[in-house]
Amino acid sequence: MKVTAVYTHERQPDGTEAWIVALAEERRCHTFGRTLRAAQRNIREAAAAWYEVDIDALEVSDDVRLPDLASAALTRSRTLRARERDQATLLGISHQRVHQLGTGH
Repeated sequence: MKVTAVYTHERQPDGTEAWIVALAEERRCHTFGRTLRAAQRNIREAAAAWYEVDIDALEVSDDVRLPDLASAALTRSRTLRARERDQATLLGISHQRVHQLGTGH
């Protein structure tokens, strides 16, 4: 059985943050997690219970919708990582060493 889990990150009224997740095919099947990994585990358990199937019978596609600031930060991080790999290739050293040299560690 194939389902899609849609995740959004939200700040709760008490100031904590959580990942809210619901199935695209059945919005009434929803849960949350303090971490993305917890939300992924919880929605798989919830979907198995909802459809009354074994959890191994589910094929879950994760659709993570990041807040704009987080999405921009992730894009910047990926760009920097690609640059480090290019620099490593040119210098003949590992990309990890390029990162260490760039951060002073």
